[in-house]
Amino acid sequence: MTRIDCRLISGDVQKSDQVRLAYESIVKNGYVVLDHVIPAEKAAALREEFNARYHGYLNLESEQPDTLKVGNKRYMMTVDLEGGFADSDIWGNPFVVAVVRQALGVDAILESFGAVISQPGAKQQHIHRDGAVLFDAGIAPILPTHALTFALPDRKIT
Repeated sequence: MTRIDCRLISGDVQKSDQVRLAYESIVKNGYVVLDHVIPAEKAAALREEFNARYHGYLNLESEQPDTLKVGNKRYMMTVDLEGGFADSDIWGNPFVVAVVRQALGVDAILESFGAVISQPGAKQQHIHRDGAVLFDAGIAPILPTHALTFALPDRKIT
C-alpha cells in the first residue's frame, strides 16, 4: 500500500515527488492513500456539519428518493456545496487536484460530490471498482486511467 503524507509536500505541488509517486501507485495498484490531505480540525468540523445537516440520513431503514442503495445498509447521497463543503480545499483540494491532473490531464472535471453512509451493522464492503471499465475487459488493463474516485473516510484507514 502506498501512503503519502500530504503534510510533507511543499513548493509546487504538481511537480512534487509525492504526486509522482501517487500517480505511479494509481497506475500500478489502482489506488493510493493520501494521509493528512486536510487538517484534522477541518475534518472534525466537516463531520459535525455533516451530522447536523444530514442527521435524517444517518439511520435510514430503506432507500429514499434522493439516495441510492449501494450495498448492505449502505446509501449514497449528494452533498450540497455549502458551508464547509463549499471550501475549495475540500472539493478542489490542491493535493487531490495535482494527482488527478497527473492521471487524467488538466481538463479533468469534478463529476459528482457526495457521501456514502454506512448504517450500523452494515457488512464490510467488498473490494470493487466504482465504475464500469471503459471498453471490453480484455483491453481495459492496458488503457490509461479515465476516471478517479476520491474518498474522505470518517475513520482512519489502517
